[in-house]
Amino acid sequence: MAKPKQPAKANNARSGCLGIVVLVIIIGGIATAISGGGSSGNAPSSFTVSDSAVVGLVKNVINNASDSPGLQGTPQANCNGETNCRITYTVKEPAGISTDLELIVPTAQIWKGLFEDSNFQNGTIEVEGPLTSVGGVSSNGPLFRLSCDRSAASQINWDNVDGNGLRTLCQYTKQASGL
Repeated sequence: MAKPKQPAKANNARSGCLGIVVLVIIIGGIATAISGGGSSGNAPSSFTVSDSAVVGLVKNVINNASDSPGLQGTPQANCNGETNCRITYTVKEPAGISTDLELIVPTAQIWKGLFEDSNFQNGTIEVEGPLTSVGGVSSNGPLFRLSCDRSAASQINWDNVDGNGLRTLCQYTKQASGL
């Protein structure tokens, strides 16, 4: 009597690996969707303004921009429909290299994302961070406020604007000394 053929083990191993790869891809896609996008620190090419979408955008941009110190805590977004938003977030201790490079320029990709929504008209970003008083006491406090509207946005190349361009075309208010 002939022995029944055993299934090829290599084939079973290959099927098992394929299942694991598919599972990893699905989990990765879900994690990316939950985190609000990729990890490049760049704005998405399509965006719809809402409180939760804006929080995800800010997290992605500030935590992944190459020169940003990153977020301390969770950003807050208060949007009125899709037309305007007030965004507040706190950054970790900047390296002290350049206020423009570390704090102001990273907001460009937030603005770029917001203005991808054709209904968005204007907004304000308030950035807080570590401050030290003249007496040496450390605390978090307001660093600057930047408000921008669609008229100013039409004059800005968000991928190539510097801190001076943002301060000039949008409304910049320095709130802490030294900025």
